Amino acid sequence: MALNQQMQWLFLQQERRGILKGKLPEKRTDGWLEVEIGNFYNGEGDDNGDVEARLLDSRPFHAKCGLIIVGLEFRPI
Repeated sequence: MALNQQMQWLFLQQERRGILKGKLPEKRTDGWLEVEIGNFYNGEGDDNGDVEARLLDSRPFHAKCGLIIVGLEFRPI
């Protein structure tokens, strides 16, 4: 199985967007933030397979603090 890696930048603040090309989340009607970060295909035609996602700070040597993730959802489109 070939590994296809993609990187998408996601920003939580508008002013950070001018530095790098990325996406800002949109607020849904239920109050949650939503952003499409990519498409995943397993190539097998079934629901078996792994998807790996990472959360990184774009600033080196800064502690990761202040972001609380309550839920993360992967869903078919």
